[in-house]
Amino acid sequence: MRKPRTTHRSDGRCVSSTHSKITQHNIIIDVLGGVSRETLHSIKELVGVRADKILLDVQKVVISRTFNIARSFKVLTA
Repeated sequence: MRKPRTTHRSDGRCVSSTHSKITQHNIIIDVLGGVSRETLHSIKELVGVRADKILLDVQKVVISRTFNIARSFKVLTA
């Protein structure tokens, strides 16, 4: 018999389960919103056919946030 795994949730609670599979995915997106093939594969594994739309949305957020950071530095130094 397998020993139950203890998983720590983000809200601080612990959950024990012998039936769950825990997989870690490292998702790295560069400042221009680009992703590697490995990251694309990980996202497709996580969300399936919606991966392209999700990556496009993430790219928009990353580029927008990068622009806002650059603009705030411009305002601070002007």
